[in-house]
Amino acid sequence: MAAIRTRHATILTLLLSACGDGGDPRADAAPDPPVSPESESYVELGDIEAIRAHGRIRLANVARAHVEELPRLRWGSPHEAELAREFADRLNLELEIDEYPTEAAALRALLEGKVDVIVGRSGEGAARPPEGVAYSAAFNRVPGVFVSRSGQAPQSFDELAGRTVTFATGSSLLGLSEEIKARQPDVQVDTIDVPTAEAGIDMIIDGSVDVTFAERWVADVVADVHPELHLGLEFGEVVYTAAVRDANPDLLRLINDFAFQVLPVGEDGAELLGDLADIEQRRILRVLTVNGPSSYYVYKGDLVGFDLDLVRMFADEQNLMLQMVVVPSTELLEDWLQRGLGDMIGAGIIPTVLRDTTRVVATRVYHDVDPVIIARSSLGLESAEHLEGRTVVVARNNPYLPQVERVADERGFELLITPDAESTSQLLQRLEDGEADLTVLESHLADAELPDHPDLEIVQRIEETPGRAWAVRADQPELLAALDAFLDREVGGLTHAVLIRKHFRRDTRRVEQPALRADGSLSPWDDLARRHTREGDIDWRMLTAQMFQESRFDPQARSHVGAYGLMQMMPATAQQMGVDDLGDPDEQVRAGAAYMRWLYGRFSPDLAPQDRLAFTLAAYNAGYGHVSDARRVAERTGRNPDRWFEHVEHAMLSLSDPDVFASTRHGYVRGREPVHYVRRINELGLMYYRLAPTN
Repeated sequence: MAAIRTRHATILTLLLSACGDGGDPRADAAPDPPVSPESESYVELGDIEAIRAHGRIRLANVARAHVEELPRLRWGSPHEAELAREFADRLNLELEIDEYPTEAAALRALLEGKVDVIVGRSGEGAARPPEGVAYSAAFNRVPGVFVSRSGQAPQSFDELAGRTVTFATGSSLLGLSEEIKARQPDVQVDTIDVPTAEAGIDMIIDGSVDVTFAERWVADVVADVHPELHLGLEFGEVVYTAAVRDANPDLLRLINDFAFQVLPVGEDGAELLGDLADIEQRRILRVLTVNGPSSYYVYKGDLVGFDLDLVRMFADEQNLMLQMVVVPSTELLEDWLQRGLGDMIGAGIIPTVLRDTTRVVATRVYHDVDPVIIARSSLGLESAEHLEGRTVVVARNNPYLPQVERVADERGFELLITPDAESTSQLLQRLEDGEADLTVLESHLADAELPDHPDLEIVQRIEETPGRAWAVRADQPELLAALDAFLDREVGGLTHAVLIRKHFRRDTRRVEQPALRADGSLSPWDDLARRHTREGDIDWRMLTAQMFQESRFDPQARSHVGAYGLMQMMPATAQQMGVDDLGDPDEQVRAGAAYMRWLYGRFSPDLAPQDRLAFTLAAYNAGYGHVSDARRVAERTGRNPDRWFEHVEHAMLSLSDPDVFASTRHGYVRGREPVHYVRRINELGLMYYRLAPTN
């Protein structure tokens, strides 16, 4: 498996913006890109044999607008990242990805021998390659589609007459606007200065534009969570290609051979059946999952989840590319599997609740979990033996509801079943609010959530249960055997234990509120905070409060997802800010301050300063996309989307509710975390202002 060096937020965003019309690569307008020490170490203009001598192949990535979509049907952009890794694997080379601010900068680096390949996309009829550059055969072709509100999307060019089609200036399909006008002279074509087609679709949702035009995979993702959208006529296509120096024909030939071998075998949503041999022929393992705290969700711009980590290991072992397919609800997992919309269920299921075991079979159990009873500590319950007269609230979607009902009959407590599906956070909040005395959760979810609820505790486990497993169709004995063999090796081993600790064990240490140090400083890092906040609107004392909240002023602090240092930056995000050495406290603070300034700039200057800062802090903690979701939910529910406290923070809490996050762009988030994060930093910041009143 090729090692990967990357300078970008996640491997999912390897794909570049339109490389077909990059302008003059020798132009001086674009600044020199930040490059990693590895790519600074040599210039190579030679063909594949010269590239092999260095042991790695260098790919250029053009920075795009920061989009944290939860991939629900992963074709198009995310798929190309897996192709890049497989190509490097076939050459037995390490894969290095260097980020560049513009296409012109990436093309200039290619011609100067600082990178070997640019992977990107160009609209149909794109301009010829710049001088000295050659394009490969297509890796993928994605159609464009007209998008409007429900019932209004044009299904033919005749229906475009008298309509206005608005293109995002950053859309790779903008080059098709003239051809659309040629097909329908009575259509008006406008552009709007937004960076991506996703942003253009957002304007359909809020009613500010009539029709837009987007890549089909992008439109599918957004329409999946916004039923008010309607997809119409498909036209044109985005062609995903690679660019190399035209003096490297052998490299181009290898890329073309690879492209012809990996052209997509089916569109997203295709019903493809077959066992492991068929999957190996397709080279893609399609894994059905659900958006939630243990399986698959977006955290700080990255895709995380216990099941995701495990299934990635299996796919790597089998030399398969991974395609995650998010199913709208747990109840549909078996149906989608039987229809061939995925090859396996990779979200933990309880084997005993499978509806049709003649058609769907479970793997061996890979995660032992039991239902546990949670109570308020103030009740003083040492066990759950005496629950007469107590009220136990259980979510309608709790998989252990039958066992809980049986225990309720045995022990005489009142069982309150919620009318709708509820998240772990919502149930625990009911206890804190006094609506019920106890609740029942799965042990791993309780372990993950209770650190945020110090007044609650586990009272007792109800009984042992079968645990969690994956599932396949009954006609897939080879895949079942491979999965069982993989789990036999991994379950109980070191890597498995590390993953459980990473996802379900959290630090519960309490820390005293900080005060002035003996030398009169707030922290050992005051000078760094002052220096790196001289530019911008972030006060050094607020940054210091954030630093304490993130790391307790420990420059070697490391989180369960790999965030590091004083500001708990993800390494790839730090690299986006131009910082490669997170071992240096000065660089840690520089990266954190730069990221805060960048996020602050994404929110409107028309916002009240305290709200703009609160949105920025929430985005630093949970991601800009989740904050955007919370603002939309706030507006839908009658709250002010421009006010954080008492308004958007309430909407953020609701993003752990399955009925709410299922209809959002970025899916599940543990909403209490950013809400507490903002409040704690705000409190600390105000205290620091009093302790250090001069700037």
